[in-house]
Amino acid sequence: MLNKPVSEVKVLVISVTNSVRNEDKHLHYHLNELEKLGIRRENINILSKRKRPKTRFFDAIYVCGGNTFLYIYFLRKTRWNKIIKNLVKNGCFYFGISAGSVIAGKRIDIANIGSNPDENIVNLQNYRGLNLVPFCIYPHYTKTDERAIKDFEKKKRCKVIRLKDKDFIVINF
Repeated sequence: MLNKPVSEVKVLVISVTNSVRNEDKHLHYHLNELEKLGIRRENINILSKRKRPKTRFFDAIYVCGGNTFLYIYFLRKTRWNKIIKNLVKNGCFYFGISAGSVIAGKRIDIANIGSNPDENIVNLQNYRGLNLVPFCIYPHYTKTDERAIKDFEKKKRCKVIRLKDKDFIVINF
């Protein structure tokens, strides 16, 4: 989809967790996954609580999972929310896993419902997502979450795309 050899793809990996140990564990896993795809380690930059990328030129942004509220709080605090929106607007590919997919949508408070909700550990009051897509995204969907999602759609007037584990969506702008 990026129209270049995988070995030339430049990726920004975003990983935000509560602890250094968890961050290191998550990063190690995701970096290995990207390398298995053929992306060279020197073409991967990291944005985390402890690391900042060396450049702002990427072909793809890969946002790991974790606490949705912590992610959006961190991105706003570092102003990377605006940088990401601009990168995507200019053709950068966005790939979100779990919380990374939720923050791409219109609202992130969708993460606070269902059978496995994220806790608002940073006391966010503003639930706007990155608004890269005109709907909300609900990962890890199971039928037991359906009633809560329908109530959310009605109350918040936001269409929700339901994604089961292993599901994905591709949106071309």
